[in-house]
Amino acid sequence: MTDFFSESLVSIFSQCKICSKRGAKSFFKNNCVCVNKNPVTDFKTVVNRLRDVITINGEVLKIPSHLYLMLNKPIDAVCSTVSDRHKTVFDFIPRDFSTDTKNNALKCGGRLDSDTTGLLLFSTNGAFLHNITSPKNKIPKTYRAILRDSVSASDQLFYKNAAATGLIIPAQKKSPEQKCAPADISFINDRECNITVTEGKFHEVRRIFLALKNEVTSLKRIAIGGLILDESLKEGECRLLSQEEAEKIFSN
Repeated sequence: MTDFFSESLVSIFSQCKICSKRGAKSFFKNNCVCVNKNPVTDFKTVVNRLRDVITINGEVLKIPSHLYLMLNKPIDAVCSTVSDRHKTVFDFIPRDFSTDTKNNALKCGGRLDSDTTGLLLFSTNGAFLHNITSPKNKIPKTYRAILRDSVSASDQLFYKNAAATGLIIPAQKKSPEQKCAPADISFINDRECNITVTEGKFHEVRRIFLALKNEVTSLKRIAIGGLILDESLKEGECRLLSQEEAEKIFSN
C-alpha cells in the first residue's frame, strides 16, 4: 500500500522548529540524524511520522501529532471559512480542536456541496488531505442517494451497467459536458442506492443520475475509502479520529 502518511525530514524539522528548510543542508552537515537507528545525510529523506523513530544527536525527536476529525456535515453548511448567508462547516468544530498557529490549523478535505450531507474530514496534516483529494490516487467516495423517480429491477441493472462503463454527464454551470470515470451503483430499494465514484468532478453524482434521466433529491456521503461515517454522529456533530482510523481511508 502506498504510504500516505509520509513526509520529508526537512518538512518535519521545519514543523518542529528544528531548522528551516533553507538551513536544512547546514543542519544535517553539523548534526547526526538517524531514522530507526540508521544515519541519514539527505534532508529530503521521506519518513513515516507515525512509525519511524527519528533521533538527532542521540535524542529522540518528539513529533507533535496531527489532528484528524470526522464531521457529519449538516444540510446548508458550506465548506468555507467565511460565508455571508450560511453557516460554514468550521462553525461545527469545537474550539478544543482548533489550533493557534497557521501552519497547524485545521483544514477541510474533500468538499461537499451545501445541499449534500455526511462524511467530511478535517486535519492539520495538509499532505494527508492532499492525498485524499488528489485525482491520481483515485480514493473512492461512497454516497447514499435518494432519487426522484422509482427505478424498476430491470432499470436498476441498466443504471449499474451504464455507470460502470463511464457515462457522458451533462454540462452544469461552468462545467462542460464530459465523460466521467466508471462508478459503482448498488440499489437498496427502488428509489435509494449507494454510488461510489473515484473522481471529484463538479456535482458528479447528481450529473450521473441526470444522464440516466433521473434526479437526486437527497445526497449523503457515507464513506471515504475504507473509512465509514460514524452513524452515531448526528448532523452537525464531529469527533476525533485515531491515526489508525485515518489510515483506513487508504485501505480498500
